[in-house]
Amino acid sequence: MTHRSSRRPASFPVVTLVQALSGLLVLSLHAQVRAQEVGPAQGIVEVETPVAPPPAIWVTPRVSVSQGFSNNGNLSTQNRQNEQITEVSPGIGVVVNKPRLKGFFDYSLRGIYDARNTVQDNIQQSLNTNGTFEAWDNRAFIDFSGIIGQQAISAFESPSVDALGNDNLSETSSFRFSPYLRGSLMGSVDYELRYSWQTTRTDTRLRSDITSEEGLARLSRQVTGQSLGWTLEASRTQLDYSFGQQQTLDAVNGRVFYALDPTLTLSALVGVESNDLLTPEMKSYRSTGLGVEWRPSDRTRVFAERANRYFGKGHNVEVEYRSRRAIWRYVDTRDVVTSQLDAAGASQGSLYGLIDALSTEPDPVRRAQQVNAELQRLNLPADFQLNPGYLTSSASVQRLQELSLGLFGPRDAFVVAVARNTGRRLNPVISLSDDFNIASDILEKAWRVTYAHRLTRLTTANVSFTRQTNEGINTSFSNTLKTLTFGVSTRLAARTSGSVQLRRSLYSGTFPYKETAILGVVTHRF
Repeated sequence: MTHRSSRRPASFPVVTLVQALSGLLVLSLHAQVRAQEVGPAQGIVEVETPVAPPPAIWVTPRVSVSQGFSNNGNLSTQNRQNEQITEVSPGIGVVVNKPRLKGFFDYSLRGIYDARNTVQDNIQQSLNTNGTFEAWDNRAFIDFSGIIGQQAISAFESPSVDALGNDNLSETSSFRFSPYLRGSLMGSVDYELRYSWQTTRTDTRLRSDITSEEGLARLSRQVTGQSLGWTLEASRTQLDYSFGQQQTLDAVNGRVFYALDPTLTLSALVGVESNDLLTPEMKSYRSTGLGVEWRPSDRTRVFAERANRYFGKGHNVEVEYRSRRAIWRYVDTRDVVTSQLDAAGASQGSLYGLIDALSTEPDPVRRAQQVNAELQRLNLPADFQLNPGYLTSSASVQRLQELSLGLFGPRDAFVVAVARNTGRRLNPVISLSDDFNIASDILEKAWRVTYAHRLTRLTTANVSFTRQTNEGINTSFSNTLKTLTFGVSTRLAARTSGSVQLRRSLYSGTFPYKETAILGVVTHRF
């Protein structure tokens, strides 16, 4: 646990909010004159596919400049200190849909300066990329992905990534490189040979870095029009933790699929897993499971699988239903996680995924343009992650449940999400430097409600409330972070937007604090 220094309390200039909102609305009225130049803002469900050929690559450089004011820059319980925060953040977004390269890349730098030095000035990186490169004749490929961002070190301190003085954050990166071969044998049996290398690094010395290598061979047969199919795969994974652990996981699994009709498929799993995750020496375990997938329509999917594994009962449930303007999604999984970033993966954000699921545009570049335009129109963040997670130093068993609903209309958007995650160290005998030394089981609960309304063709207001709770089961460690935000955004020119956001945070935990902050941002896309 870290301890915060005491600071002298100071008052917060609330009148700044009124001035900032008034100025933003004046700029919005001025921008209405240029509406013919910009064109009307439309929802994702209203955009029609243009006649022109689809673009192969979309590159969007950008730069954001922001000025913020906080009445508790050092996040102190009593000795609060006013702070002014200036940020400059250049970045670039790329979406590629070329014959041999498909994927996305988003990178930005944040230069942060605080006027009263409540914390050190610093530069933060943010990266999100995922793609596939065809190396040879539709047979050899390379998958790649990468994440860089701020990650909570401990579950028992504030998880907020918005507050400047939060010393519970560490810049963490994860990169994955995976070449593979795939093709067909005798015309009906597909094969895949894959090698994967992944590394996870964090700035803090309190948690372990992780490197993993995996080799996998897979054979499968699923002929169109036939009811019976199967998959056989063998893999070996080697984990290397910087705190001294080296572990090996071997697995041989077979699956059989049987389609009762075009909408309903049953599956059965049988296999053997060997590893030294639970014992000092390699030990073998039998794995068995059953699954079902139901697709009654293009808009509805239900998948469920239950398996007996070396760590106990594992399962995976996915339910999704979407209509023209709404999407429901439920996920419930229980599995082993070797790195906290493995569960998140490289994606463009969960809110991005909700809007993306409603689009009917087949071309990925145009699809990305539409989704990003909708997010900008509503001034909503693509990353809608509820449980930010925490860094661990060994493998853990985690059960994640998340229910989300998105409703998107021509002028309004309403998103609600509820999440629950329970984690425990896979091997309770191992004692390493992380939160599982304090609590054998850690429970994360969160819910978030966001509403956005388009006031005019160029201006949007939104309000959001988030409540996050972490607790150590059968311990006294628990905390709750409640955050209310209200914002107004407008388009100032064809490629320039501005926004003002007011944030109120209440944190109860080891070092409780209250904070009120206001942030003004101008973003220009080149």
